[in-house]
This record gives sequence, C-alpha cells and structure tokens, in this order.
Amino acid sequence: MPVAGSAYTFSYATFGELVAWVVGWDLVLELALAAGVVAKGWSAYLAQFLGLIGVPLSSASVSLAGPFTFDWGALVIIVVLTWVIAVGVKLSSRVSQVITAIKILVVLLVVVVGIGYIKVANYSPYIPPPAAQ
Repeated sequence: MPVAGSAYTFSYATFGELVAWVVGWDLVLELALAAGVVAKGWSAYLAQFLGLIGVPLSSASVSLAGPFTFDWGALVIIVVLTWVIAVGVKLSSRVSQVITAIKILVVLLVVVVGIGYIKVANYSPYIPPPAAQ
C-alpha cells in the first residue's frame, strides 16, 4: 500500500503507470482550474479596492476583439503568488500564515459583532413540533 496517501501514488500502486499518469494530469488540471477561478474572484476584489483608493476602474478586465476579454487583475494575482512560491518556502509559509490569520480575524469579528444580534426568543421551542399530516 502507498505511504504518501495521494491519489497519484494510490493509482500507481494499484492500477499501474498509465492510470497514475492520467490521474496526475487530472490533478494538475483540477488545481489549475481552481486557481484560475479563485484568481478571477480576487480580481473583482482588486478592482473594487483600486476603485476605493481612487483608481478609476470599472473592472479588472480589458475587452479584446469580439467577445474575448483579458483579465489583467487575475494575471497580476497569479504572477505575484507564483513569485512568492518560487522565491522560497519560508516566504510562502509566512504569506500563508498572514492570510490564515486574516481569515481567522474576520471570522472572529463576525462572531463578536453577530453576538449582539442573537434573539434568544427564537430558540424556543428549540425543536419545533412535527407538522400534522
């Protein structure tokens, strides 16, 4: 049995090299697609942020010929994060820690601010009686 626990290692050990090759490229495609989707979402936030600080932008996309658009915001985000990863593990780890700390602080802020909006009366009865049929 494989020790590493990845889908590639498992498929290599159980089904052989060809299936593992397909699974490996499937994982690469999955991660690339996910990174593109997240970068596109962050690009919209980048355009909003630049609009807040006074840069006149309606979006982070540029229209090209026909129905095609080029999202420069997503490209900038991907290039910056790729540079962070390429520079080294230590910087990448620190950036990841900062982003994680920001996410935890946002969740704690929502919990602390949301406590004031809890209505205890809404919890009675905690389990509503069954509806008659």
